[in-house]
Amino acid sequence: MIEPIWNFLGLIGVALIELIGISITAHMNNKTKKQKEIVEETHNEIQKMRKESKADDERINRKIDNMQQQFNGKMDENTMSMDKAWLIDFMSRVRNGEKMNMEQVRIAAERKERYNNLGGDSYVDDMWDSCKENKLF
Repeated sequence: MIEPIWNFLGLIGVALIELIGISITAHMNNKTKKQKEIVEETHNEIQKMRKESKADDERINRKIDNMQQQFNGKMDENTMSMDKAWLIDFMSRVRNGEKMNMEQVRIAAERKERYNNLGGDSYVDDMWDSCKENKLF
């Protein structure tokens, strides 16, 4: 008589263990599902931030490019102005009889070429041609 009770209690124990196992499995599956949702949400947030960051980077790069172009333009204007003043001074000294060596003439020719490449005017060209025609250098 005790044996059937033990068998019955054994069945109940096995059933309880199975229920606990099912409960743990369900809980773990639920936890895994929540973890997957968190990973997916995090991934989506990162992607969104990357897009926003890329747009911000592009906007900043456009501003930097614009500033660089403005700076380069001002530098070109400044270089051209300095070259013009230097060339006029150089050619005025040559016209006044000062002798220049080949190195000074070569440097003058390089500055004149840069001046012309930056859009220099014909005044310097006319003065240069006049000095060359008169064999001043």
